[in-house]
Amino acid sequence: MKTKRIVFIGLGVLVGIASILAGCQLWSRWPEVYQGQKVHSARWVSQIPFSLKEQGASLDILASSDPDGNALMVGLVAIRDASWNYKDENWERFFALIPDSTQYLKPDGTYGPNPKIRPFKLRVQIDSIDPDIGVHTDQTVVINSSDGMGLTRDSKTYQQYLGPLAGLRSPNAPPGIYRVRITNLEARPDVDWIPMLIQIGIFHTRH
Repeated sequence: MKTKRIVFIGLGVLVGIASILAGCQLWSRWPEVYQGQKVHSARWVSQIPFSLKEQGASLDILASSDPDGNALMVGLVAIRDASWNYKDENWERFFALIPDSTQYLKPDGTYGPNPKIRPFKLRVQIDSIDPDIGVHTDQTVVINSSDGMGLTRDSKTYQQYLGPLAGLRSPNAPPGIYRVRITNLEARPDVDWIPMLIQIGIFHTRH
């Protein structure tokens, strides 16, 4: 009996070690750096400053998709100071340029984004590094609404999440590394005083 128990425990340990090694092999396919360039992990949300002042301004980064049923998405975030009071000068100036999540009544009786706010226009290109995956997308995104806002952990700023988002939705984002290029299609010097971020994130599509 003792011999059998020792053998059973030994097999269990070996299975555990094999599982750990398999996990290491899995994640080794998504390194933090690829050919000297940082890879933004699928497990986290990355935010990168991006100026909309000039037409043609671009951002070129690497990002990894997630094997757990998530999607690789790109969004635009506008930052406002949390100390601004409702309807004060800075608050009014900000929301004269940045869409909120309110739906406005249109002349035809339907509802939609504020027609007085000029949309942002971005081009989002996503290409798989691995030629065997063969994913290549090229999307023009007109951003004229907001998906909500959130207070940062330090409680000093609000982040206004602007939509719609572009990117790869499951199951069209096979595990791997992708080159993501974002290009500003219209010069917007009027919002240059507002900090803007490109958000690279993995958003769950399962319910």
